[in-house]
Amino acid sequence: MTYADVLLFLDSYPDPLPDAEVDEAAAFALALGGAVTAIAPRIDFPLKSNPMANLLVGLGAMVEHEQGRSLANAEASLARFKAVAAARRAPSESHILHTTLYEANDQVAALARTFDVCVMPMLAANDGQRAMAEAVMFGSGRPVLLLPLGPGAPPSTKLDRIVIAWDGGRASARAVADAMPLLTAASHVSILTVINEKTGVSTRSADALAAHLGRHGIKASVDVEDAHGRRIGEVIERRVADTAGDLLVMGAFGHSRAREFILGGATQSILVAPPSPVLISH
Repeated sequence: MTYADVLLFLDSYPDPLPDAEVDEAAAFALALGGAVTAIAPRIDFPLKSNPMANLLVGLGAMVEHEQGRSLANAEASLARFKAVAAARRAPSESHILHTTLYEANDQVAALARTFDVCVMPMLAANDGQRAMAEAVMFGSGRPVLLLPLGPGAPPSTKLDRIVIAWDGGRASARAVADAMPLLTAASHVSILTVINEKTGVSTRSADALAAHLGRHGIKASVDVEDAHGRRIGEVIERRVADTAGDLLVMGAFGHSRAREFILGGATQSILVAPPSPVLISH
């Protein structure tokens, strides 16, 4: 229906996604169309021989326990994913990713390079999931679809009303191109341009994007918001809420320095609290 090849990341350590959230993430990814490959990490803890540590605190046994817990979590999540896929008779694969805490983010980013989109379930206040999403966004060259889950998360059963956060820049253009399969299937698309927040943003560019989408059979409206001193993330979140948006499409701004990501204001705000499912590209 939309994407032919989808990657779904299921977090398994230190805490796995709750069962209900695994089911919801699986259903969401499978609804995107095509084949879905789910991965869950089994975290390895490389341990150099330390007889004194083993004697004092049983370090070897602790490491073995944590590795076993990570594997059990991964297997349980993937089993639930396979059950959802089987019930829908949808093409799917599932794999355990053997990795370390330090290497996991980079390995998932590398895997995502050969998929159309990577679905990243996001629980509120989970710094590990946010760090993984940042790594895949900036390291894969492919779009990431952030899926907020848990109490208070917006519904994710459909992607019918789409808001495009548009400033005419490269990242925004990339996001629109990556979202085209979803845009063509939507019944309502609005282009949001925020003025008086940063230089170089014009409504003329938004009108040009609407014309471009029209040539693809997508009827899009143009909405212009004056920031009036508000944070751009706040303006975007408010617009998604006001229009009952099912999906936000936006470009990611930032760069990495010594494995830490320096993010733009809108990117940081949306990552911390996605107002809806968000397709984000760098």
